[in-house]
Amino acid sequence: MSMLLKQVCKQHTTLSMKDIEVLCTINYSLQQYANLNQANMFIDCLTEEPNKMVVVAEATPHDGKSLYKYPVAGEFAYKSFEPAVFQALKRGEHVLSHRAITQEGKIVEQNVVPIIGEKDKVIAALIMEKDISDKVQDEDKIEALSEATEKLSKIMFNSFQTEPIVTEAIEEALFYLDEKNIIKYFNTSAASLVNNFNIESCKVGLSITSILPFTKKILDSSEALSVREKQVNGNFFKLKKIDLNQNNPEDGTLLFIRDLTELKKKERELILKSVAIKEIHHRVKNNLQTIASLVRLQMRRGIPPDSQKYFKDTLSRILSISSVYEITLAENHTDNVDVDLLIKKICRMLLDTEEHHTKQIKCLFDVENLQTSSDTAVTIALIVNELILNCIKHAFKQNDTKLINISLNTKNNKVSLAIKDNGTGYVPSSHSSFGLDIVKMMVEFNLNGKFSIESNHAGTLATVIFPLEGSETDAR
Repeated sequence: MSMLLKQVCKQHTTLSMKDIEVLCTINYSLQQYANLNQANMFIDCLTEEPNKMVVVAEATPHDGKSLYKYPVAGEFAYKSFEPAVFQALKRGEHVLSHRAITQEGKIVEQNVVPIIGEKDKVIAALIMEKDISDKVQDEDKIEALSEATEKLSKIMFNSFQTEPIVTEAIEEALFYLDEKNIIKYFNTSAASLVNNFNIESCKVGLSITSILPFTKKILDSSEALSVREKQVNGNFFKLKKIDLNQNNPEDGTLLFIRDLTELKKKERELILKSVAIKEIHHRVKNNLQTIASLVRLQMRRGIPPDSQKYFKDTLSRILSISSVYEITLAENHTDNVDVDLLIKKICRMLLDTEEHHTKQIKCLFDVENLQTSSDTAVTIALIVNELILNCIKHAFKQNDTKLINISLNTKNNKVSLAIKDNGTGYVPSSHSSFGLDIVKMMVEFNLNGKFSIESNHAGTLATVIFPLEGSETDAR
């Protein structure tokens, strides 16, 4: 870094070697300053041209993100964009907490101090920059909230004094309270809420905490805006308190109360349904694995040689369907399945079987992240199973470099699944293939899609195109 500093200084400044050595000494510790302050550090020098500066050194904090996408050492800066730096260089003044905007549009706080060289002259400026975009955003939010509460206060006062159209249109229970939490106004929803909890009716002049004791905690809070949920006698409420003017408590407080009881009941029902669906998926997966175990057991006990391949194909189909439920449960989804994970799992399962693992077939994937319902995923699982099995069984010669490329992408509300091998190519047979018949039938009837298989310049390409789930697009 010192080499770069010396090179930039010699090329663009009139500093003496002694002054450059002073900068090299500071530059030696620049990285430590950056790490300590979690800020970008720079050393800028004036050039021979007026109003033009050059960055001779920089350091970025190791544990933080840089303010700049690319290194800026050796780049030029100008007075119009860096007035605080120019002020330190020209006048020798310290400039602290100066706000500026970087080329990337980030708001930063600059602290700039002059660096003194020989003959007590300013030779450079040491700059520390911190990203304060979030801080400024929070300040803007507070200012906006203050303006909004002031406007809201005026609207409410006008509404209370004339026709209460706005407040009566609010479905939430609304209370306008004075500084002692005495009710000065309430809308119809508020009256209904009080009637549900008390024998007496809601009236102006009553203490809100005496008729609705559960409001006391939020009203006693010092926050200008406070939101809390409260359970009362089996009912659930969302309370929102807005102090109309913290500087003048006499302006009063708005209290909104929303009944969440029905919403909470529906939420509980959804949770119970989610648990039930997961339990069903778990049982389906276990049942499929039990069936697969029975098929394996039958194969070990002996079956006619001509029936072996049919049992193996059936077993792979059962395990492909089971994979759908394994992924759903593993990813903690209710009924969604990650199709990309499903395709990879089925491919690995087929290649790892005792019959196929010695063939040294390699699968290459280019699959987008896509989620579907378990019903659609079962169809996709069976289709992928049949097409990969077709490649494994028929595509390759003994000494081939065996590759299967699987791609999945979505475009214009359509899903495109392509399985391509570099084998001998597809030759249509005079008699139908049961596996391909399954694929064609499922694509057309289950997915409302289109299936094609053909030889290409490097082997066989099987393509399935179908509408994205929830889309009305016709794949044909």
